Amino acid sequence: MDDLQIAQEISKGNQKVFEEFFNAHKLKVMNLCYGMVHDREVAEDLVQDIFVEIFSSAHKFQGKSKLSTWLYRISINKTINYLRKEKIRTIFIGNIVEKDVKDALGRLNNIEGVRVIDFNLKIGDD
Repeated sequence: MDDLQIAQEISKGNQKVFEEFFNAHKLKVMNLCYGMVHDREVAEDLVQDIFVEIFSSAHKFQGKSKLSTWLYRISINKTINYLRKEKIRTIFIGNIVEKDVKDALGRLNNIEGVRVIDFNLKIGDD
C-alpha cells in the first residue's frame, strides 16, 4: 500500500491501518517531541495530539510528499505551537510573579526592623 492509500484508509476510519501507521512512527515522533520540549509527559501529550491530528486530517494528504514527511511537518508545527504558548504563559506568569514580589518586598520595607536590599531580606540592623 502506498502513502496515498494509507492516508485514504486512515481518513475512512480504518483502525488497523492507523494502528500500523502509529506503531511504525510513534517512537520517531516521541523522540522528536522530547528533543524539543525536554519533558516526557509533555512529549507524550504532544504525540497523542499529533496522531489525533493525523487521524482527523488524513483526507488532506495529497501525496505530493511522503506520508512520513507530512507527519514530521505536523509534529514540528504542533511542538513549536506548544512551545510558543508555553513561552507566552511563562512570560505572563513571570510578569505577574515579578510584580507580586516587588509589591510584597515594598510592603516588607514598611515593617519596622525589616529592610530589603537588592531583593535580599535583612532583618534588624545591619
